[in-house]
Amino acid sequence: MENDEPNILRDVLESAIRNENWKLAQIALSQLKKYRLFR
Repeated sequence: MENDEPNILRDVLESAIRNENWKLAQIALSQLKKYRLFR
């Protein structure tokens, strides 16, 4: 299930951007970066 995390985060990021929810977009981005760093 861990492999799905980036996809879920990407979906969250895309919908946040669509809704112009920049705070949520920033959180999703930082989570994606953390995921890539610690993989």
